[in-house]
Amino acid sequence: MLQRDLIVSSKQENSCYSLVSAISHFGTAEIGHYICDRVHPDNCPDEPADRWLTINDLLVQETTGASVCQQRQDSAYILFYQKHM
Repeated sequence: MLQRDLIVSSKQENSCYSLVSAISHFGTAEIGHYICDRVHPDNCPDEPADRWLTINDLLVQETTGASVCQQRQDSAYILFYQKHM
């Protein structure tokens, strides 16, 4: 299951991370296509919004993080998380 937020526990501290980008692969090992979903660059940290972008070659579309997590369950290849400060 694709997690939007992660909590990582250690002996020193607990840290919380949020998904900020996902690279997805569609196709086979021999041939395929990659797309990127990422947090919209206009998101303000003080006013969290669920605005994301799906970047597919020259096509860029707005979406939501909830939609990304739902649609990329089987195709997410590389996930990028950012630590909360």
